[in-house]
This record gives sequence, structure tokens and C-alpha cells, in this order.
Amino acid sequence: MQPTSWRRACVVAVATSVCVFTVAPATADPAPEVVNIAHRGASSTAPENTLPAISQAVAARADFVEMDIRLTEDGVPVILHDQSLRRTTDVEEVFPGRSPWAVDDFTLTEVRHLDAGGWRSVDYRGAAVPTLDDALGELAGSPAGVVLEVKDPEMYGGVTGIGSKIMSVVMSHPRWAGAVRRSSASSLCRASNGRSFGTFRLRTRTCGCPCWAR
Repeated sequence: MQPTSWRRACVVAVATSVCVFTVAPATADPAPEVVNIAHRGASSTAPENTLPAISQAVAARADFVEMDIRLTEDGVPVILHDQSLRRTTDVEEVFPGRSPWAVDDFTLTEVRHLDAGGWRSVDYRGAAVPTLDDALGELAGSPAGVVLEVKDPEMYGGVTGIGSKIMSVVMSHPRWAGAVRRSSASSLCRASNGRSFGTFRLRTRTCGCPCWAR
């Protein structure tokens, strides 16, 4: 029998030697054998890690949307893969002379002035670098879950730094906060490889790779 109501919601916690944890709450229906994960959103058709990429991933019926997280200079979690804004925005034009254009050298207000879509196509000109709050809000009404990959967590204070900021954003969204409570994900900050949490078993990886809990 094919599952008819299987749904996923994923949340993240960070450990000093672990980049990402994702958690899927248990339901009565089994998970499918193949899970469709949209890497940086629908990055084959839209500019990666932007709201258009997220919305297109949902439209394509992705089970999960994977996205990368870094912090701005003023400590706001934003969706960005590279440490530098150079590859995926027009930061060189907007803020010349601030090489290497690391995102943690720019405030959120400054990042909001950047075009994160025009490099891909004129059709996406004006797309912004989204905050984590923007991204979770975009997904709130969809059945898709999220995979949050924290890039270089040691640069941003690990658990007590970027980890606490991410959890603060997650807990401000009812859908994702509910997933945290159901899965006891707040305990994952203290997790070690292979440790079980009820119906979940945590497996960890390092070097920026996502870590999965089932």
C-alpha cells in the first residue's frame, strides 16, 4: 500500500564537530524508499539558495529542500553557500573595495541591497539573499521538509553561536517549532554519533556534510 499522508518537517542543531542534524518526525505512514531532496532548492532552474529556488522545488514536489546557512556581521542567519558573496551576488559592483566580500563582513541591511538572481538570468534579477526566517516562512504552507546545512560552524561560535541563533528562528515558526518538540531535537546539541532519541537514530558526519536522523 502506498503511503497517502506521510509528511516531513526537519530542524537543525549544531555541534562543534558536526555541521548539521536533520530530524524527521515519526508518522503512522512509512517513508518512501526514495527521498527527493532539492539541493540548494531547485538550483538547476533557479538561482541557488533563493526564494524562487525554494518555491520551484516545492512546485516540483521535492520531499526536502536543502539549504546552506551562514551568519551576517550582525548575527542574522542567511541562506548562502559560499563564505564570499562574490559568486552569487553583485556585491563587487555594489560594495567595491571590500574584498573578499565575506558575508560575515556585511550587515543584513547591506546584504539586502544585493541582487542574488541576476547572475543566473535576467528573469531572476532582484532576487535577494534570503534569511533563514524568510526561507522557513516560504516553506510553511508546503508539505516539504528542510535540510539545513550549517557552513563552517566553528567560524560562527558552534552550538552557542550559530546553533542558538538557528534554533531561535526555528522556534519562532509554529510548524518547525512543533517538529522540534515532537522529536526532542533540542537535545541534539548534546548528541554523539549513533545516539538514539526514541524512534530516531542520529548519525553524524563532518566536513560540511549533512547528517541524517531517521
